[in-house]
Amino acid sequence: MNILLINQYYLSDALRHMGHRVEVFFPPETSNPGPHPESLSLEQIVRDKDFIPDLVVVGLMGYRHFVHGLEDCPYPLAAVATDAPLNMFWLAQYLRLFDWVFVDQKDSRDHLLDQGIPAQWLPLSVSRYLVAPPFARPKEHGITFVGHVDEQRLKRQWLLNQVDQHFPLTREGGQGQSRMSVPAMLDLFARSKIVLNEVMFPGMTLRVLQGLASGSLVLAEDRGNGLSDLFTDGEHLALFTPETLRPKAAYYLAHDQERERVAAQGREEVLKHHLSEHRAQTLLKHIAHNPPCRANLPERLANAALAYLHVSQRYPMHEQRLRTMSRRAALRAMEALGTLNGHGDLVRGLACSVLGRLHLDEEQVEHAQHLLTETALLLRSDPLPLLTLARIAENRGHSRQAATLYVSALQRLGQGQTVDLAADLARSGEFGPKLWLAVGNVLLERGKVRDPGFIKARDEEYPSSAEEWFALAARGDSGLEPILALGKSARISGQDDQAALCFARVLEMDPTLHEAALLGSAAAKAAYNPDLARVMQMRALSGLRHEPQHLGQAASL
Repeated sequence: MNILLINQYYLSDALRHMGHRVEVFFPPETSNPGPHPESLSLEQIVRDKDFIPDLVVVGLMGYRHFVHGLEDCPYPLAAVATDAPLNMFWLAQYLRLFDWVFVDQKDSRDHLLDQGIPAQWLPLSVSRYLVAPPFARPKEHGITFVGHVDEQRLKRQWLLNQVDQHFPLTREGGQGQSRMSVPAMLDLFARSKIVLNEVMFPGMTLRVLQGLASGSLVLAEDRGNGLSDLFTDGEHLALFTPETLRPKAAYYLAHDQERERVAAQGREEVLKHHLSEHRAQTLLKHIAHNPPCRANLPERLANAALAYLHVSQRYPMHEQRLRTMSRRAALRAMEALGTLNGHGDLVRGLACSVLGRLHLDEEQVEHAQHLLTETALLLRSDPLPLLTLARIAENRGHSRQAATLYVSALQRLGQGQTVDLAADLARSGEFGPKLWLAVGNVLLERGKVRDPGFIKARDEEYPSSAEEWFALAARGDSGLEPILALGKSARISGQDDQAALCFARVLEMDPTLHEAALLGSAAAKAAYNPDLARVMQMRALSGLRHEPQHLGQAASL
């Protein structure tokens, strides 16, 4: 079989060893915001390779430059998505371009299945050539961690601080440090007694497999999502929680024989079940036994347009190019509607929503209102176009129209006390932070918090999630209620470190707020900051006023 790999390398050797002819293409790394060079079209890649593929496999790991022409790909097309939970804000649309979909995390598969995309769980793997010989290196280091640390990863920083206070810790990849090469990292792991792994989202990351392959003990954060389906605590690796981090690290550092036993079994398990050749076999077997399932052309184009729009909101350095791609795909989707026998309203609604948002961002408000009104009529269960129209009317001072639109949008979100409260505020003309907070609470109740990883580059004036409504309210209200709501939202979405900071800020504003102290203590504990958790817990239990700087000192640890 002729197989073209795009943005995908770890399956190449395995596929070649299975007898397939494999070509690999990686788009050049560039921050140029202009149009892609022609070499980034699928047609041009195939021509340059002088290679007609029987299968195209596209790796989707974070945002890499999109290759032109996948919407019209004439070849069988498979996607392999890595770090899927952090990229679901665009993958959920973009994956409809593909015949077969594979994702690296178990809950991402379940999420996509719920949306009608027949995804398969394909856990990460390592090359056989990266697995170290047994007992290949003397153990010079105690606990080693390799990974990036920045302001978005406070939990990681707090965890490392805790380890560093009690154990010998070797750190690589911190702020200001260059990224280690994979061979250098694996050599460092092999010379370490313990390889520490912390994760931004539940599941198994590549670092777990790389640590196991090095022949050292992996001490991995236990956040579920398939990790225990693949490896057993105490048999292949050691799993920790905030409560067990220190005792487990101390135990395995002190018990060399037990540590080496688990490390050896972990390495052996990787060799038996988690090499790239195992994943290549699984991928091709699934493709052979399951028919292709890509959406029709108009649906592919409309969903691609929405994916490009979302990525442009996340990565402004590529905004111009992505918005051009988004507009082109949406217009093509509208043109292709004649080929549909059904589902035309959905496709036209998606395309209108994309074009409406593009016009809105370009301050072409009249065009945006027209398109978003059509979207609201076509997508009758979606509250977002009506909420956006309500914000437009509110900004333009059209109070009666804004109230009607807010109430209509809220009716699409069902019934309940929070819906009634928000609707009453809109009817009474009480626009501004109080209403925005109420709308956010409705969305929070409905689970519309925020897609992980979808951190927009600019403050959002037309929110689509509870967190964005709360942030809008916070920008217009210096009080504590929006900050408390942001903390609750962050807690629900798994951002315990950001939640702890929000609750600490609330307590600085009102040291007597019992709810913030309880929620903040739990969030700080989950984010590996026991000092901050202890201060908040004392405040919750005693009700005594503590000096605000105590919270700030604990949060900075």
